[in-house]
This record gives sequence, structure tokens and C-alpha cells, in this order.
Amino acid sequence: MKLLSQTVKELKFIKSSILYFLFCFIVAPIIIGLLFGTLYEKMMDKSITLNNIDVYTIIEKDDNYTEGINSMLSLKELPFINVITKKDESFIDTLKDKKDSLFIKESNNLVEIINYGKESMEKSIVSNLVTELVNVLQEKDISNMSYEEKRVFLSEFIKISGKDFTETVEIETDKKLSSYETMIVNLFVAMSLFIAVTFASEFIKDRENSMLTRLISMKVDRKSIFLNNVLSVFIIAFGITFIYMIISCMLVMRMAISPVKIILPCLIHGGFIAGIYGVSIGIFKREHTYKNIITVILMLIMILGGSSFPIDTFDNVILVAKVMPNYNIQRIFQEVLLQNDLSNVKISILIVLIEIAVLICLGLISFSYCERRKKNVKYSIS
Repeated sequence: MKLLSQTVKELKFIKSSILYFLFCFIVAPIIIGLLFGTLYEKMMDKSITLNNIDVYTIIEKDDNYTEGINSMLSLKELPFINVITKKDESFIDTLKDKKDSLFIKESNNLVEIINYGKESMEKSIVSNLVTELVNVLQEKDISNMSYEEKRVFLSEFIKISGKDFTETVEIETDKKLSSYETMIVNLFVAMSLFIAVTFASEFIKDRENSMLTRLISMKVDRKSIFLNNVLSVFIIAFGITFIYMIISCMLVMRMAISPVKIILPCLIHGGFIAGIYGVSIGIFKREHTYKNIITVILMLIMILGGSSFPIDTFDNVILVAKVMPNYNIQRIFQEVLLQNDLSNVKISILIVLIEIAVLICLGLISFSYCERRKKNVKYSIS
């Protein structure tokens, strides 16, 4: 009954500040997450898209390499290369206006690659392939091969030399969220930690106004006060998290996932918010001091846990991130949204549960000690 009364009290507080809660914990994380998703889209996308490139060649009778080069670049394994064979060099001046092109010329057994534009990934691929093939053709004569033998030889050469662009079949791939989906989750996990700060500030304000002293003087158990407050914040934090995930992931991002599957990560995240709230009301006695200190701590956690940038791309900070609560909570949400087995993140779940337990225990011990000491102080009214 006490828990119900405390929860109703907190809900009334939310109702009185409904615009603040809607903006800070629903609207803002979605908008900022989409903006950050746009910013990091290319960084988080590991796929490579090759643009088309024109490669001009001239095949002379006494050439040793150009015919083999021409045959290789014309294979279907290199669909982004358009080979154009010319009879003479009268066209060469027109290449100065064609930035996405190369001219391959052989003279006195030397192969020259002429580029009139800027360097590009496509040009580097062609140059590397031609250079390697020339080295191979110095040792192996393919002029006497049949068309089919030549095709097979060159195809195998491409597979060995061109792992970055040849078509491959992956037996098993790791599914990943898009940059937008990732940032919408990460930004919420970070910003929602301030739910604990909001409620803890109100509690500390009441303590400064001696409201807590009056409750204790009425023989209300200190442990009961602490646990009822923590549990009520846990219920509210779970509710806000669950609503946010429904709106952001299912309605905004149109992800096909059952609401039932996101209950567990919402419970874990709500538990951590409640843990921050518990340790806050246990340790801090002045609202101004509390807000100054907790803001710095939470901002540091946000940075080290990679809430606002794709931390998995930075190997030098990943070890520190693995003990950060927001990093582990983000991983749990991501695995659930990808509909993967949660056994992949069992270590992350264990770390967060331990951190929740430590925070609540520290808060309870500190709260009980502080309020017991206050109870022993005699008050007099003159």
C-alpha cells in the first residue's frame, strides 16, 4: 500500500511537469538520435560502393601485356570497369575532361598507367591489379592459352588479388542496427539517466524542508521509506523506457519486433535508473551540491560508454567502455532489437545487475546511517 501511494505521488509529479518529461525523455532523444545517426551513417556503414570507371587501352601486335590486361579488366568479376579499346592515341586529349578514367599504354615492354584526374579507390584497384598482372605475366605466357583457359586463369588471379571488391558469399554475418537505430537507443539510454536526477532532486529538496524528518518522527521505518521510493522510481523508469522504445523503434523506425521482447532490457535499464536514484538520496543532502556533482559523473559515463558516438570503431577506449553501465545497457537493447540470443550479452547483463545491486546497497546503508544520526539529534521549539 505504501508503494502504491508513493508511486501515485511520483506520477502526480510527472503530471505537473508533463511537458518536461515528454520533451527530455521522449522527443529529444529521438530527434538528437536521428541527427547523430545522419552524422555517423557513413562511419558505421562498412559496405563499399565502387563507382564506374573507363579504362582506355591500345593493343599493338608487338605488345606482351596489353592483351592480357584488356582481357582481365573485361571480365564479369570487375563490373565497375568499362574497357574501351582504341586504335591510336588521337583520343588522348579528351581524357583531360574525363576525371573517372585511366589510359593504359605499353611501350618497349613497359606498361604505363596515365591518369589525368584525381586519385580514387577505383583507380587504385585498377592500378594494383595491372601492376600485379604484369609481374605474373613476366613469368607465365598466356598468349598460347585458349579463350576459356585464359578466362579461368585471369578469374583466379582476380580472386587472389582482389579480395576488396570481388563478389563473395558469407556463410554467417553479424547483423547490426543502422546508425539511426543505434543512436536513437544510445542517446535515450544516456539522457534517461537524468530521470533519476529529476526525482532525486525532488527528494533531496523535501529532505532540506525537513519532510523526511517528520516522517521518521512518526515512527515510519527508514528502510521502508528508502525501498518504497526506489521501487516507485523503478516502476516509473521502466514505464518511460518501455513507452520510448515502442514509439522510437516500432513507430518511428518501423522495426519488426514484439513489445514482449523489449520488456527485459527495459526492466534492466529501469533498475539501473532506480540504482542511481537510490545512491543519490542516500549520499547527498543538498540539492545544489547534488546536481553539480551528479551532472559531471553522468556526463563522464556518457562519454566513456560511447552514448553519443560509435565507440566500437575506437579500439583504444573499448576496454574502459566495457565496464560502463550505459555501454552494456546499449548492447542489451541492440541484441534484443536485432532479435539475437541474449546469451551473447550475458556478461553485459551480469555487469549491470552487479552495478544495480552495489548502488542500491550503498544508498540503503548511507540513507539508514544518515537518518539514524538525525533521529538522535534533539529538536526544541522556543
